[in-house]
Amino acid sequence: MNFVMPVIKSMQKKSPNPLLALENKTALCLVMGFLMACSLNNALYASSPMDYLAGNMDARSLALGGAVTGNSGALTSFSKNPSVLAVSSGTFLGTTIGTRPLGSKMVQATYCSNIKGQNIGLHVFDALYPSESKTDLSGRVQGEFNNSDMTITGAAGKEINGVRFGAATTIVRKKLADKLGYGCSLTGAIQVPVSRRFTVGLSANDVTLSGLSIAGETEKFSTQYRAGASLRLMDRDNLSLEVMNDIASSAFSDLNYHFGAELTLNEIFFIRGGLSSESAGGRLGLGVILNQMKLDWSMQMSPLGSKDFMHLTLSYRFK
Repeated sequence: MNFVMPVIKSMQKKSPNPLLALENKTALCLVMGFLMACSLNNALYASSPMDYLAGNMDARSLALGGAVTGNSGALTSFSKNPSVLAVSSGTFLGTTIGTRPLGSKMVQATYCSNIKGQNIGLHVFDALYPSESKTDLSGRVQGEFNNSDMTITGAAGKEINGVRFGAATTIVRKKLADKLGYGCSLTGAIQVPVSRRFTVGLSANDVTLSGLSIAGETEKFSTQYRAGASLRLMDRDNLSLEVMNDIASSAFSDLNYHFGAELTLNEIFFIRGGLSSESAGGRLGLGVILNQMKLDWSMQMSPLGSKDFMHLTLSYRFK
């Protein structure tokens, strides 16, 4: 920590010319990331261990293509990026409902608060897949089963000298056919606001599951690393535009790109769009704030026009 903090402070020094050059380079990187996401948009799905829980996102994060590492975002996204808890205040409640592929459904709930000066959060996610029939080689039905996912995440965040730190641990319960598996996931994240317009972030996620393999052995997945940045391209009194980009890698063996953009009108209405190389199709979303209540909606469209995901998030911040 004694070595890291001086480096971070040097990044935050107010030096107009270098900072302007840095933001210009960042904008170029974001555009390149957008083009790469477009070209890789039909890549195979589920390249990272937690991708089977891709529906485990609030509506805003889904609409932004999952690019939340360098974006302060909504508190409902802290299970993916716990550093957002570092700047939370008061008590916050949120719930998300949604549909997933093959007619499956999910629900999740989020609670954030400040207890004795420490920002904490609790997130619960549950998804149920429709019944399927197993058949033998002759086509005879052998039985029916349900697949389900459930996670419980506890997280904490703190801001130190303007830098946001966050950590989360997740308990995973997954049912696949007649197998029941349990596991845990550890996530660490950091965000550095380089300037009022530009923020960078890093995170690492480690997953272990047991009971789902053929031999019933414990499976240790490769650690997934993410680097992200967000840049506010336009910041006027009644109109702002922010773009964000994530690059994710599992043990540095592959790369996945996530891109999102958010247009804000009067700090009340939000229009969002995003892409991810981990799933085909684009993502769209809308949001509105009514006093202390916020409503967000998003959907992911496949190239054939079908709706793969549709999420609705309702959140309330207590004064």
